[in-house]
Amino acid sequence: VVVGTGALLDELPAGRVRPVPLDDPELALAPVADPGLAAVAAAAEQLAYVMYTSGSTGTPKGVQVTHRGVANLVAAQRPVFGVVAGERALQFASFSFDAAVSEMFVCLAAGAVLLVATAEQRAEPAAAARLVRDRGVAVATLPPSMLRGLAPGELGGLVTLVAAGERLDAGLAREWLAHHRVLNAYGPTEATVCASIAVLDGGQPVPPIGRPVANARVYVLDECLGLVPAGVAGELWVGGAGVARGYAGRPALTAERFVADRFGAGGDRLYRTGDRVRWRADGQLEFLGRTDDQVKVRGFRIEPGEVEAALAAHPGVDAAVVAVDGQNAGARLAAYLVPADPAAGIPAGAELRAHLQARLPAYMVPSVFTELASLPLTLSGKVDRAALPAPGTGRAVPGKGGTGEYVAPSGVTQELLAGIWAEVLGIDAVGAADSFFELGGHSLLAAQVISRIRAVLGVEVALATLFGQPTVAGLAAVIDGSAGPSAPPVRPSRRDQPLPLSFGQQRLWFLNQLDPESAEYNAPMPLRLGGDLDVRALGGALTAVVARHEVLRTRLVAGPDAVPWQVIDPPPARFPLPVADVCGQADPERAASVLVAAEALAPFDLASGPLLRACLVRLAAGDHILALSAHHAVTDEWSGRIFRRELDLVYRALRSGEPDPLSPLPVQYADYAVWQREWLAGEVLEAQLAYWRGQLAGLAVTELPADRPRPPVRSSAGAVTGFAVAAEVTQRLRGVAREAEATMFMTLLAAFAVLLGRYCGAQDVAVGTPVANRGRAETESLIGFFINTLVMRADLSGDPSFAEVLGRVRGMALAAYAHQDVPFERLVDELVAERDRSRTPLFQVSFSYGTGAQVPDTERVLDAPVPVQFDLTLTVVDAGPGGLGGAVQYATALFDAVTVGGLAGHLAAVLGAVAADPGLAVWDVPVVSGGERDVLAEVWSGAGVAAVAGGV
Repeated sequence: VVVGTGALLDELPAGRVRPVPLDDPELALAPVADPGLAAVAAAAEQLAYVMYTSGSTGTPKGVQVTHRGVANLVAAQRPVFGVVAGERALQFASFSFDAAVSEMFVCLAAGAVLLVATAEQRAEPAAAARLVRDRGVAVATLPPSMLRGLAPGELGGLVTLVAAGERLDAGLAREWLAHHRVLNAYGPTEATVCASIAVLDGGQPVPPIGRPVANARVYVLDECLGLVPAGVAGELWVGGAGVARGYAGRPALTAERFVADRFGAGGDRLYRTGDRVRWRADGQLEFLGRTDDQVKVRGFRIEPGEVEAALAAHPGVDAAVVAVDGQNAGARLAAYLVPADPAAGIPAGAELRAHLQARLPAYMVPSVFTELASLPLTLSGKVDRAALPAPGTGRAVPGKGGTGEYVAPSGVTQELLAGIWAEVLGIDAVGAADSFFELGGHSLLAAQVISRIRAVLGVEVALATLFGQPTVAGLAAVIDGSAGPSAPPVRPSRRDQPLPLSFGQQRLWFLNQLDPESAEYNAPMPLRLGGDLDVRALGGALTAVVARHEVLRTRLVAGPDAVPWQVIDPPPARFPLPVADVCGQADPERAASVLVAAEALAPFDLASGPLLRACLVRLAAGDHILALSAHHAVTDEWSGRIFRRELDLVYRALRSGEPDPLSPLPVQYADYAVWQREWLAGEVLEAQLAYWRGQLAGLAVTELPADRPRPPVRSSAGAVTGFAVAAEVTQRLRGVAREAEATMFMTLLAAFAVLLGRYCGAQDVAVGTPVANRGRAETESLIGFFINTLVMRADLSGDPSFAEVLGRVRGMALAAYAHQDVPFERLVDELVAERDRSRTPLFQVSFSYGTGAQVPDTERVLDAPVPVQFDLTLTVVDAGPGGLGGAVQYATALFDAVTVGGLAGHLAAVLGAVAADPGLAVWDVPVVSGGERDVLAEVWSGAGVAAVAGGV
């Protein structure tokens, strides 16, 4: 028997037909040994139906599902659902949704009674519940959005409840498990409705989507289509009997989404779901979100579903949806919440943020919370994100203070500050008791607040003051009590006279004179561009961005007196964009990597220019790499984000035939250089220098034990090794930071200082760290070399606890931020009497924390290795709920890879120890792991010397 092909029986030879139960997997999978049954095998691959779905693009696509897939669906689901003859099952889904296929055929194949819900019953949870109760339905499939509109137990004697179509959160699952047997089903239309099922037991903190159904194969793969280990997130690919033929009339899309199964039998295919999952320790899959649902806010990739799950775990929240409000630099997370108790409403903003901060990193905490009576639903019962109102148009709670009550700003200063915060944070109402950081503020936005306070109130407020007084009322009291004079604004300067270099440019020019062929200060910015590329529009976008920013066509030229000046060339008619085609190479990826690396490491001539170059590498028709490279004299990390964003905006406009969307800049980088030279002089400079003279007096060299003697001239040859910090350790570290009223940067810096102190046997540790140095509103949209370097000096003396060291680091860091305007180059001139070419001045170890942004709809290529600037550089990035990750870049002239790998492991040990007990004395913090101690014990006892490598 083949479903839907009644005429087929007439075509089979007499006597060669045998009855096969509909749920027998042999119908779809058994090889046909008898030639007379070949027609049955062919019919199994015939179309059963074409289901149109819009997917993530909004363009309908017809999924061609076979009889083989439908038959296997019935065979797989019927025993799990437990549908038997005579029972009643609900068809909740509309015929236009593929869930209806499962509901219909599983029921009818079992001889059960199918009750079809009307459109009114599908739209109203109470009406659907009455149908289930009154008609004695035993099995029903409902989306979680529908369940949230019902009270647990409202479905009467229902035996099996199948949740499908949306993410099922743990709280909702636990509520319904108390009344019914609950299954969590997952599957795309392209895999014939269902690919995996989980039978929930209530013990899972996150409901899994289970194991593959019968005759299905699932793989969790990385971006290179390699298998990932358990616990690691990857994209889900589905193979087996349920995989559809493809998309009707869409051969290119079919080829993209349906690929050959490299792991299974020949001829089979895998469907790329676009869903992010991971294997759990119990062998079940956990759904993490859509790859195309990922959003980027302030440079961080965020899964809204993870934030939604954390919000739904709050007892005062019944349902939550998280979306992005705004675009580019103004983007923020907005949460829409349905209260558990409508009379009480949703919890106060401060309470919600505290709840989230204990579970998620700061960048995943929404900036605004809006209360809704219910979430808007589509006809299929799923959340209708397009129908969500603008943030704040429901019952918004950003203006509530710590008590949950809104306190209106009073007085001119409070009102102005509230307006500044509302503008920067994109919030409609800010109260006097609101904390800037609880409203979603972070360090980059704090710098913008400081610059706007300077412009609006005409006063200079230190960043440390905002950290110390984060509420509107508290900061207003400080401003009203004492406010210093502000620096003059950056204004356009004359172009008919020599333009000086900024302090940062001057130091890079000086270093370039010592080694003109060095690529140490190259800044590679390669971008992976997928899809159809308009090369002409891309070239036009590059030309427009270069024309907009004078610094990208600036050269550093020494005059007759050997003093360097900025020379700005006119905008080019067409910026050079050579194209290198590696399509015909045996290994295009390898050939492209070689070209990108060569572009990144080619030295720049600062006097001749240009100091920006580009090359387009073509790997395939829809796959390119834009190899951008610039000298640091004209760019920094912040500038890279501006460049990529503007390039993307102009490219889209040119490709659509629209005008350039970017308005002319009021000032340029050369104007900033003139301003910096004029302002950082006299009493202003002396006051800043006085702090650093005192802070760095008697500074000792932080000399890490090396594998080789230091060469007389520092080598820039380097390598890098990665590391990771477990999620549970990261969460405890966040708690330590909150308890100390410190940032994660300060906490990690303190831990790193402890490790350096233990390695060096020193109580005085100096670490360099970069700062954006964009404290003025005029510089926020400029490309150029603004970044400055601060020397962070950690005091480990007196046998302190880690908590005490963290307190010292916090105070030191805030003071350093308050004096960050002094260019590092000027500090070196002031404090270093004699240069030592074997090492960098003032510090030899660097630390940075954070991540960079990317252009929407583009994928950055990993930067080619570049020379190192310091003995060792530790970079830590926040990977969200997955923990911390990072890299240690090191000078190969000093260290071996095994030594640096050991240091990374020791850092993880220190972080784990201080996270567990911040009261631990610094010199009692365990550095080596238990395994290392065992090896060392053998060495100390005279055995196992060969087991130790690289020096511990």
